[in-house]
Amino acid sequence: MVELQGVAMPVDGGPSNYGALFTYHGYQIVPQFFIGAGVGVVADGFSAGDMLMAVRLRSDILDRKITPFVEADLGGRVYNGSDSYGGRPRYFSAYGGCRFRIYKKLGVNVGLGYSFYHFGGVGFKIGIDF
Repeated sequence: MVELQGVAMPVDGGPSNYGALFTYHGYQIVPQFFIGAGVGVVADGFSAGDMLMAVRLRSDILDRKITPFVEADLGGRVYNGSDSYGGRPRYFSAYGGCRFRIYKKLGVNVGLGYSFYHFGGVGFKIGIDF
């Protein structure tokens, strides 16, 4: 999976929006359950260029061409790109959305959820899986 994630509405006292680019690799245990790990780069006002690692649990609820999904990521910072903010290197996100299958193992994912890194907020994501 490769995805772009953005937090557009900070709710935990955060001063700004942030975005992340992630790639996840793992195993599709059954058509409805995926487990994997990934790396990502985060950019915000505090931490331009921070690198994160996370574990992902994901369920594609149905095995259809268009299916809802739920997923959760848990991880932390492995590289501090800016040294401007040293606290709370944890990362968590929980999203729900819809996967649109384009070909046998190729799909586009669109989701809405909550993400926490330095501060939390409501965010969106778009990505592809193959």
